[in-house]
Amino acid sequence: MIISKIKKHKKAIIISVSILLLFLITIILVKIDQRRKYQKYIEEETARVKQYTSLEEFKSIEEVALYLDCKFEKQEKSERDNINYDIYMKLPIDVADGDLSHKAFLEKLIQYSAYALKYKNFVIIDKEHKTNITVICNEEQNEISTYYINDIENYFVTKQNEENIEKFTQVKEIELTATSNILQQLISFNWRSNAIQAGTAESTYKGYDIYFDEGYEIKKVDGKVFNIVFNEKYQENVINNFNVNSTLEEIKDSLGKPQFESGSLIGYKSKDFYVFFYNKQISIYRVDNYDTETFAELIEKYKNSTNTKEFVDEVKRNWTDYDSFEYRTNYIKVQYTLKGICIKYDSTEKQGIVVYNNYKGKILGNLTLEEVASTKQTLPNNIFIENKDLVFEAEKARVNTIEDTTSNGNYPTTVVLNTSKKFKTIKQTLPGTNDLYQIRFVSIGKELPNTELREVISRAIWYDDYNFVYAVKGRGIFMYNVQSQSYKTLTAGNGEYVIHNIDNGILYYDEESIELK
Repeated sequence: MIISKIKKHKKAIIISVSILLLFLITIILVKIDQRRKYQKYIEEETARVKQYTSLEEFKSIEEVALYLDCKFEKQEKSERDNINYDIYMKLPIDVADGDLSHKAFLEKLIQYSAYALKYKNFVIIDKEHKTNITVICNEEQNEISTYYINDIENYFVTKQNEENIEKFTQVKEIELTATSNILQQLISFNWRSNAIQAGTAESTYKGYDIYFDEGYEIKKVDGKVFNIVFNEKYQENVINNFNVNSTLEEIKDSLGKPQFESGSLIGYKSKDFYVFFYNKQISIYRVDNYDTETFAELIEKYKNSTNTKEFVDEVKRNWTDYDSFEYRTNYIKVQYTLKGICIKYDSTEKQGIVVYNNYKGKILGNLTLEEVASTKQTLPNNIFIENKDLVFEAEKARVNTIEDTTSNGNYPTTVVLNTSKKFKTIKQTLPGTNDLYQIRFVSIGKELPNTELREVISRAIWYDDYNFVYAVKGRGIFMYNVQSQSYKTLTAGNGEYVIHNIDNGILYYDEESIELK
């Protein structure tokens, strides 16, 4: 009887265990199937979102995570002040390793996430990598205001700045001799433009006085020569025994490895000037000597101030020799190329004072940049270091904007009609406008000096090879002779002055016409 009961009990246990095992196996199989289906779903979703080609296609933060190979975990309403959402995900990179190459990935993550979250403030949290990315947005403007990575604002700019300070170096000056007569005059008279015998300027072009017959162009800033460019008309030696016909190989063999080099542009620096060689041109910038004590005091005075305009105004009063100044709503830029300083407040990350490695002097109290680097001092967060020479950057920009004068390239448009066989027309939209233009004229074959129109225009047309007819809305229609650089009024008034065409010497504009003589 007892044995029978034990047998029955064992049988019941076996049956119960079997049922339990079967149940567990079923659950496991279901889980495996669910995971397999989920994995397939993730793969299909990833393949789908990987086809996105524009920001506007992202509909959720999950899609952003899939697109950027992040593992999305959850999204919660945040309990942090001024933050709407906490987003938990595992990133495919470790930000804490300080690798600056992560910047492009993280900026995509921030930009795409902000769009998907309709520009609400959010934090992306990666617990495994101990990373927090806090993004503050302007919801009304649909834009990102700023972001913090592990509580550091402008994380990559800050890290790059620290690296640049550690590597900050200045170009060592070499011995160079000025052999050009005008260059010797400039050095003797401290580069004062009114103290030299330069000749007669035939025209002005892009801020340079063009001494066409003499073979050079001079840009003046605050009463001194900022840059002088010798061209192929100038056949005398300029520095040492080099002239515009000297080859780069000859120059390198004599002066050694260039201190500055970009493609076919090479350059060197002496105690008095920089010299650059490019395509039968020799470009000279003076080496500026200046006091930096007041500038360092102004940095200290305004380092915690938000009154950027007042700071810029005080700097301009102290240093009047800025070579570039732009001021518009929410935009200020003033540049001292020869000093190695650019101050800008715009939409870029580096808003503040950008210091280049041709800057010499005090930057923080009584400390120079070299002393800041060696003592590991912390600069104010609105000072950014660029390990570039701003004079070299200016020369590269000058070279890159030299127009090709071998062909006309002057195709009809709604702004400038017809063509000249003698001049190539270069038009540039006036900053802040869509329908006002600045006009420059480049001599084809370099037969005549380049020049520019000293007016802003709305429409224009070539009458012949030399006479350029242009309209200024609300003022009238005028003619500019590019060869003689003379102006003539054709008609004046308050009209629209939309130029249509010229036929048999008659200019047609608006609903009217005028005979050209």
